[in-house]
Amino acid sequence: MKMKRSEKLGMLTGLVVGVLLLLISVFMIFQTTCKVWGSQITPTQAEKNGLENSFRYTDGKLKSTTERMTRSLTRVVKPSNATAQGIDVSYHQGTIDWEKVKNSGQVDFAIIRCGIGMDQTNQDDTQWENNTSECERLGIPYGTFLYSYADTVEKARSEAQHVVRLVQGKNLTYPIYYDMEDNSVMNKIDSKTAGEIAQTFLNTLEANGYKNVAVYSSKSLFETKLTADIFNRYPRWVAHYNDTCGYQGSYHMWQYINKGQIDGITGNVDLDYKIGNWTSAGYTPAPATPTTPAAPTTPAAPATPVAPTTAVKKTTVSNPKAPTIKSLKKSGKKAIKITYKKVSGVSGYQIYMSTKKKSGYKKIATLSSKKSSYTKGKLKKGKKYYFKVRTMKKVSGKYRYSSFSKVRSIKR
Repeated sequence: MKMKRSEKLGMLTGLVVGVLLLLISVFMIFQTTCKVWGSQITPTQAEKNGLENSFRYTDGKLKSTTERMTRSLTRVVKPSNATAQGIDVSYHQGTIDWEKVKNSGQVDFAIIRCGIGMDQTNQDDTQWENNTSECERLGIPYGTFLYSYADTVEKARSEAQHVVRLVQGKNLTYPIYYDMEDNSVMNKIDSKTAGEIAQTFLNTLEANGYKNVAVYSSKSLFETKLTADIFNRYPRWVAHYNDTCGYQGSYHMWQYINKGQIDGITGNVDLDYKIGNWTSAGYTPAPATPTTPAAPTTPAAPATPVAPTTAVKKTTVSNPKAPTIKSLKKSGKKAIKITYKKVSGVSGYQIYMSTKKKSGYKKIATLSSKKSSYTKGKLKKGKKYYFKVRTMKKVSGKYRYSSFSKVRSIKR
């Protein structure tokens, strides 16, 4: 029987209303689920912006030099118990010429930022891979720090996982620091919450096998906000831009200026002194307890002289040879083919790409030693892309990396 037009319209209206009700129900369930599962790990606006605001930064830019800072740099008194001097860097310093840094004679170590905030790849420091690989290639000891936006323990746990993901396979010899300084957090939380956040971050790292951990902040924050007992149980890296460090508590690193000048780095860089002769987690072993002298005994006969042994020559392991990019060619509608000259004796190759010549490089491929080319797809027409390649070689269970090839570019 043929349906009337009004009946068809009624059925269609009912179907549309039913679908709308179903979509509304699904949306409400999704919202409720998000409130239960995700409310505690929603990034703050400050973290979304990714622009640091603290005693050092204003909207992601280093604060301008004050007269006091300039005067302080020329009058800084090196502590009598300082055992090394170094720098701490991030993408703010751009692409660093680490060979010049090493040859400057002013840098014994580097603390390299790995990222900011929770465990998201878009919050990795864009110079992390380049800075760490260059320090390993040149034998510059280094540690790392993560700039925190955590205002809950859940976020602190994610920030620790962020560090774990990035330091895997790296040869850190200095600590992992938790950088607690951002105004959006410090102006919001109390001392108790700050302690709980730090405890969660440090515990998570230790649970993953990273015991060499510490905390970074300013003298003022350590004295007014970061006062929970946890901060007495871990080493402190203190920032105080002055002739001498005025912090009265114990500390194992002093950041004394953020306007230093080092050959190989364009612009300003933070300068630091390592305090004390520590090797792990900032603790200096306590001196041995003196023992009571033993009663005198009859002198023993002189020992028979032993012929000197031949000194054992220390074997050094060199980094693998850098490759050369042979050609860049357009492939298909949206791809570029990178062809490089193979290097003998290596375990593989890593290819990095950027849309800028001097910064922003990200690893796009890790290839076996048998490969000599790679095709990168999903690129934008009319955009210029820059590429560089390095080799990797596994030695005693750890990878060593070559310097990068000369950068080459092509417009897609």
